[in-house]
Amino acid sequence: MKKQYFWMVIVSLLVVIMVSCGTPVTEVPATNTPLPPTETATPIPPTATPTPTPVPYNLDVSVLDEEGDPVTVGNVSIAENLYPLGEDGVVSLSDLPGDSVALSINSPGYFPQEVTETIERGDNLVEVAMTADPFGLLPVNACAPGEKLVYIEDFQDGEAQEWKADESSLGGWVVEPDQNSPENMVFKASVGTKWTWLGGREAYSFDNVVWRLKMKIDQPGGQHLNFRFLENGQSNIRYIVSQGRDEINLSRLEFDNWVELGGNTRLTLGEWHLVEVSYYNDTVALYVDGKERITWVEPNPWKGGTLNIEPYVEDGSFYYDDFSVCELSAPFEPIPKPKTGFNLNATLVDSESNPIVGAPVRVID
Repeated sequence: MKKQYFWMVIVSLLVVIMVSCGTPVTEVPATNTPLPPTETATPIPPTATPTPTPVPYNLDVSVLDEEGDPVTVGNVSIAENLYPLGEDGVVSLSDLPGDSVALSINSPGYFPQEVTETIERGDNLVEVAMTADPFGLLPVNACAPGEKLVYIEDFQDGEAQEWKADESSLGGWVVEPDQNSPENMVFKASVGTKWTWLGGREAYSFDNVVWRLKMKIDQPGGQHLNFRFLENGQSNIRYIVSQGRDEINLSRLEFDNWVELGGNTRLTLGEWHLVEVSYYNDTVALYVDGKERITWVEPNPWKGGTLNIEPYVEDGSFYYDDFSVCELSAPFEPIPKPKTGFNLNATLVDSESNPIVGAPVRVID
């Protein structure tokens, strides 16, 4: 039993020795194949700091009258560019090229203004106060309440904007100082003057509208104010405010059919007269110096038509001033007379024409 145990131990030891030695490994001879080169990583450049965008130069130009109310008709000029005034009297300019701006502000009825300002980056505001020209036509006085201003011209800048004669030039029309008031510029027609049109024959088309202008005749002559003049292959029709010698009246002309409607009014030579001719829903009316001369209902109304002056001056001259065209949204009413101040020099005398000093004077109205 002891011998058997002894041999079992021996066999177990031999098994352990054989397992621990294992099967001999055949060595593979080393080769000289080079390893692939290690790629060099492209260096990442440092993050660039962005250049900040400079804040632009922005400017609001607010145009005000002498009472501080917005002036809404006119324009602001900068670097030969014109920008119309908004309904709030403001023009907004953005991305201006620098910190120095030169502005020209023009509005009917006011003296033009030249303004030079230095501004900063960001938003800026410049307020410009306009001064009324005593011989100009202010937009607030050009139309009656409820009317919409379409065109205004007082000739104070020496030009007749948008009035075009049949020929390339104004054909005898000139803008010059009034003989009695040299600071007042007026539109003058004399011998040989051609027809002139507001914007040309086809630029405007008026329906419910009133045309106002002042007119003065220094010597008897003749002229036509052609109102809602429509001329094409099928139509040649107009209302005519005609002045022959020293009277003015209203007529209707369709091709060769001339019909005098009436309203004859005698004008005083050498004095200014306000002429208003209107059309609203088939009714045409003529007012002179605020007084109705004729109102007539059109039996065959037409759409559109422009405005035209047709002088046929034999001697002397016609003078025109303060043109306005206003769109009507209700039946025509004459324009109220602007309220103006006046100066009064009064000297009280007794029955022997000796001055009375210190007596109180009361002005009524």
